[in-house]
Amino acid sequence: MAVPCLLPAYPGAFQPEQHHRQQSTSEDAHQIPRHDYERARSHHPQLQREILCRTHGSDEQHPFRKQHRDHQPEQVEGQSLLGHKVLSSIIYTYNFTYYETMTEMEKLKAGLDYCYADEEMIARKTQAILWCEEYNAIDGRDYEAQYAYLKKMLGSVGERVWISKTFGCDCGKNIFIGNDFTGNFNLTILDIREVYIGNHVMIGPNTLITTVGHPLSPKERRAYMAKAAPVHIGNDVWIGGNVTILPGITIGNNVVIAAGAVVTEDIPDNSLVGGVPAKLIHKLENDVEDL
Repeated sequence: MAVPCLLPAYPGAFQPEQHHRQQSTSEDAHQIPRHDYERARSHHPQLQREILCRTHGSDEQHPFRKQHRDHQPEQVEGQSLLGHKVLSSIIYTYNFTYYETMTEMEKLKAGLDYCYADEEMIARKTQAILWCEEYNAIDGRDYEAQYAYLKKMLGSVGERVWISKTFGCDCGKNIFIGNDFTGNFNLTILDIREVYIGNHVMIGPNTLITTVGHPLSPKERRAYMAKAAPVHIGNDVWIGGNVTILPGITIGNNVVIAAGAVVTEDIPDNSLVGGVPAKLIHKLENDVEDL
């Protein structure tokens, strides 16, 4: 079941009670296609400040909601968005009505807050737990059996891929690995969203790659809310032991991450980084022609 929400009234947005009347009378009222929703958020500056406030409780309990309830912005015409000439009010209307009807999985994939206690989420997690238990039960010397099982449980696997015991993941099917990959002992990949790993990548023991985080608000955490973003790892990357890579991170090609680092920002090509949070130590030479 979708969790109801209230989005802030962006500059140019009508108040909620005006939505349906304005949407039906405006000549410029074009709905944004469902599959363009995530792109719409990234291209429209007002949507960058989107904050989702649950409808439980009063306005006084949610200062942000009260602030936007009392705000009466002037109406301004939005910029051309994905080929649609729209009003900011239509964007607000779309977000409000679409979010109410979305499943928790749709919210997750759109980069929105979602409830991880949803039945579909729990079923996917349970399947991943089973796969990991079966994978970790394979004889550690039977590399062919391990490889065959990885091809079954992960989204895609290239050639010469090996992950040591004990491996854990949240989904499995959201992990995409290229050729020549080594994942050492106790690798954990929380692939609520996609994790893309390139060719010639090595990951040291006890490393965590996570695509999911939780709100700072204790009330939201008690409501089992979360938010996820994909992780991208390039080619020829060496990730040391006990490294943590946070959601939404992109790591370039020819990168070395020192042991114990916590990666909180994107890392450009040809970089050696380390520390908490990880910072550039120095640039690396690229000595291969195909990189």
